[in-house]
Amino acid sequence: MAKWKKIITSGSNASLSTITTTGDVSSSGTLFANLPESTFTEGNTNDVKVVVQDVNTGQFFTTGSYGGESSGNTPTFETATTAGTTPPVDLTNLHIKDFETGDVTVSIVDGVLTLQFGDVPEPFFTSNLTDSNTFDHTRFNKVADGYELFWNFNLNNSTFVSLKLFEGGVNPAEGNGTEVPITLNENSNSFQFIPGDGIEDSSGNSYTILARKFQLELIVTLLDGSSFTITSNVLNQSITEPTPGSPSFSNFNFSGLTPSDARESTRIEEGAEGIITTTVEEGSNNSWTNQGVNTQATTATPNVTSVSSKDLVVGDTGDGTTGNHYQHWIVDDTKTTDPREFHSSAFSKSYTRMKSFRFGVSKKEEFTLDDIHNLATWPQALDSGDPSSGTIAFGVGNYLGNTNASRKASAKSEIQNYRGPGVASTDPPGIKFTPSFQYIYIIYDSLLGDLDQINGALGPEIGSFESPITTNGYKIYRTISTQNAGGTAIKFSLVF
Repeated sequence: MAKWKKIITSGSNASLSTITTTGDVSSSGTLFANLPESTFTEGNTNDVKVVVQDVNTGQFFTTGSYGGESSGNTPTFETATTAGTTPPVDLTNLHIKDFETGDVTVSIVDGVLTLQFGDVPEPFFTSNLTDSNTFDHTRFNKVADGYELFWNFNLNNSTFVSLKLFEGGVNPAEGNGTEVPITLNENSNSFQFIPGDGIEDSSGNSYTILARKFQLELIVTLLDGSSFTITSNVLNQSITEPTPGSPSFSNFNFSGLTPSDARESTRIEEGAEGIITTTVEEGSNNSWTNQGVNTQATTATPNVTSVSSKDLVVGDTGDGTTGNHYQHWIVDDTKTTDPREFHSSAFSKSYTRMKSFRFGVSKKEEFTLDDIHNLATWPQALDSGDPSSGTIAFGVGNYLGNTNASRKASAKSEIQNYRGPGVASTDPPGIKFTPSFQYIYIIYDSLLGDLDQINGALGPEIGSFESPITTNGYKIYRTISTQNAGGTAIKFSLVF
């Protein structure tokens, strides 16, 4: 019987049992194949090849070898390089690590291909290492003081290995310091040093003395199995050793001054005489050993004649002072690594003299310096028939004898705005006189200069006064002739 042959025409669908060709097979459509599972011999990865396609030509190739899963050997993966300068790497293992957040990284180390999704979580300190102000920073450095250290950390899913406290150096836990001999664990968040606890540094000193610098070291094992170390902040416990307080002299006691009210603060009216007293107010010891007060600047040896008070004799004129005094202390090596002496700065107490504003009536035609300085009975009466009277306004118009322009203006203003006896606070400033055939006197510090005007009830009255004279630092105005007010007070206001 004749055998029929089929002809495959373009665009038709053909079903063939087997195609054998010595040339190429090309397809513009999808190429399907029923591929059986490999039956390669175990351990011989050359039995099976990997089929790859050239995406430009569509041509198939076999390249490399593929190791299937087996019970006795680790499969290998051969990779090719594009540059050709690095030999292919045999991959012996694949590690996939999946963490919560972060970038994806790929690495090959010793034939191990690692795909890591995210970053390995690391531990961190949640609070700084601190002593919460339990450390006394002001004391002698060999005086023991207890204190407590505080901190907190988060392991962040890592495995605790060790927690150590280091002390000394710039960064104690980073190679500069030494380990403190205490035991800490993953639950430790504080430690207290107590005087007498027996914990000592490498020099045999208790941690409760001297200045200290601490830092923590935390070592853990991360989730990827690697070791990881972090350190805390550096806690600097500095010590500022105390210094004694400043000594001084107390305010003067003027009870021995005649008259006792002839002064203002540390200014004493010229003419006042007597004895004024001041007391030494010693500075606080602040843990130093007091050696007393004397007039020697650098002597700390205990002084049996230590000064506790000072009397000053006040003469008719002239300033006065106690002179410089010093207080002394020592501290020994039981308290500090720097035993030494301490000498206070010089302290003293001085007084100055003043020429206060004064006014009055008298039959005397002139006043000598002795008359002006006779404060108890000023103004001086000519005789028993001279009912002299006057006022010394202690402290008013005191120029202090310096060249300070503002103080000079202030002294003038004090005189211009002074209200003498008999002048109400609601009345304009001024001074009153009740002369009975007496001269009117106005006296003040000559450094203030002349008056511009003396105003009375009827207007300017400076013409009723002689030109002022200056004697021994005083400016003296006196009426040209004696005045009689008939028992009625005369009021004047002064203008510079």
